Amino acid sequence: MKTRAASWLTAVLLAPTLVSGCASGNDDISTSTTTGRPTTTNITTASSTNDPTTTGDPTTDPTADPAESETDATTGDPSEGSETDETTGPGPACGDGELNEGEECDLGPMNSDDGECTTMCLNAVCGDGLVHEGVEACDDANDVDTDECLTTCELPTCGDGVVQEGVEACDDGNEENTDACLDTCEEASCGDGFVQEGVEQCDDANADNTDGCLDTCEIQECGDGEIQGDEACDDGNMSNIDECLNTCELATCGDGFIQEGVEECDDQNDDNTDGCADCQYGVEAFNEFRPALACADFTNNGNNYQQYCFNLKGQTLCTGQTSGGIVTCEDIQGGLRFTYDFAKTWPMRFNNNAPTCANYHPDFLENFANAIGYANFTILSQKTGNSCTRTWIDANGLYQTTAGNSGQSQPYVIEYTN
Repeated sequence: MKTRAASWLTAVLLAPTLVSGCASGNDDISTSTTTGRPTTTNITTASSTNDPTTTGDPTTDPTADPAESETDATTGDPSEGSETDETTGPGPACGDGELNEGEECDLGPMNSDDGECTTMCLNAVCGDGLVHEGVEACDDANDVDTDECLTTCELPTCGDGVVQEGVEACDDGNEENTDACLDTCEEASCGDGFVQEGVEQCDDANADNTDGCLDTCEIQECGDGEIQGDEACDDGNMSNIDECLNTCELATCGDGFIQEGVEECDDQNDDNTDGCADCQYGVEAFNEFRPALACADFTNNGNNYQQYCFNLKGQTLCTGQTSGGIVTCEDIQGGLRFTYDFAKTWPMRFNNNAPTCANYHPDFLENFANAIGYANFTILSQKTGNSCTRTWIDANGLYQTTAGNSGQSQPYVIEYTN
């Protein structure tokens, strides 16, 4: 310390006086020297051995006069006194307005947890958990974008491209309503009023299936099962043999499709002599419709020429064979086939419901075919040699008879078709 150095210098300067004092017999000499500073330095000497018993530090001299003792350096004139320990008060701290070590900023009293410099003397940043007023809308100090605050410290909104959990069903970050996510952040669905590209054909946002757009978001058309516009029917299938055609028109005779259980045929014309008349197998003959008969439609009125009988114009007419002769009827595709006893030369027999041996006149086979409902006939087997009376049906459907002719070929196997 500078104060203690000054005391030592004083002691050296006064040394001759001290020695002189000792020589005159003074055992204890105290000298007080006052400088321009209020500090007093005391030096005490002992016996002639010059072995001081005290240091020059008056603060430790037990014999020193309190009034003349050295004072603390802090009370002296700083311009002339000894150097002393200097006290400056509290050290540097956040909030003192000075940028100290470890601080990013310090605005003093302007530090704020909602400002640009926080009360911790750190620059406000997104993610610090503090909402910087005017800069950040929120700050939840996490890296999650699906909660109530984005990692950009912005509030989540529909259209930001991030799906807010529990709030949004989707968020594709655009305003397009024809993709899978609406601009309301709801998933696109049939009935929302927007046509989802590549998925829906239409979307009129209602459940009316008669307005052109079905509630399945498909364009209404024939075959969708809904009757609309000029459709007479729509059974939702492509079948043309039920009550509704695949053109959504009601099935009718003459449409070219055979309505199952209703029509036997449908040749799409008005010709009733071609084997299909009014959509039934048969012909218009003798001024009436003659339905095509199957083998089971004939009646058996006896086993002697009366095995296959039918009615025409109030008459009962029969074809068959005498007892012991061969006569058969077979249903074939589109018609039937009659076979008679070729071996016995017993050809096609025909009568007016009487057990009479009479051959059908081959020149009038077309009339017989029409009478049983067929437009066509084909003779598969024939020969001469039987002279029984000839009978037939004339153009008016009446039963006729004439004399036999053994030289005329008689039919044995005949097919009738439409």
